[in-house]
Amino acid sequence: MIYYIQKIGGVSGEVYPVAVIDSPISVRWVRCFDEPGNFELYLPSSAELFTLLAVDIGVLVVTREDDNEPMYIEDFKLSESTEGETILISGRTMDAVMASRVVGYPTTYAHTPSMVVARKLMLDNMIAPEVVESDYSYDPTARKLVPFEVESPVDHGDAITRTFGGENLLTAVDGLLREFGRGLRCRLIGGVFTFEFYRGSDKPHVVFSADNEMLISCEYEVDIRDKCNVVFVSATGPDSETQANGSNPYTLVRQAGSFLSQGFDRREGSVQVSGIPTEESARVDLM
Repeated sequence: MIYYIQKIGGVSGEVYPVAVIDSPISVRWVRCFDEPGNFELYLPSSAELFTLLAVDIGVLVVTREDDNEPMYIEDFKLSESTEGETILISGRTMDAVMASRVVGYPTTYAHTPSMVVARKLMLDNMIAPEVVESDYSYDPTARKLVPFEVESPVDHGDAITRTFGGENLLTAVDGLLREFGRGLRCRLIGGVFTFEFYRGSDKPHVVFSADNEMLISCEYEVDIRDKCNVVFVSATGPDSETQANGSNPYTLVRQAGSFLSQGFDRREGSVQVSGIPTEESARVDLM
């Protein structure tokens, strides 16, 4: 699998490749339905790659050769060991860029479909912000992220009446997605990061279990540290029956099962009981 690091350039927002990764040590690539997915690329380091990440982090994305859903690079770590230098690159799907914006001005939506509200929040606070009459102190284009667009939802969702103001944009949009069972994905189409709302398909109920042979991995563990199959039972009787050296006159050996455990198969324990006058009545069950 080949991965491409691409850079979002300047005011125009041109997206172009700046590095090719064809031999990562390991990869984690996770998409989610109603919240950002995440990824990790673990790979050998180089001076060129380190410089690229150190200088341009914040405007770098990763794409794969087999799809057009990019990941946004948010973090990288350089490590050095006796085996050499490695870099761990990580981040989330492109909807994570919404975390850099807030719902800047209080806005009330009355009887508006939920996904229309989510789209309007993204437009007003990230993609196409407009001048607010009550505040002429800033240039709204400073809030704009390019090249982004968001498609009109096909399934608008239930109508809501709600006021937003001051929330983190990602938190607000993800909250609507979860509440109304919708997903959001971002694809790189023709050099533009295009958001799309969608609804998941109903799937048959599946139970993953070892009995159904549907687990791709399982664990089996045996621990003998606390195992005990032979118990010495010390049962104290009346004081008059205590031996001269103060020892207990009643000691029984209780064993699990009918076989005689010996050698490494024998694992002993002990238990003390009191007020038992005869050896015959000193009985315990092995657990």
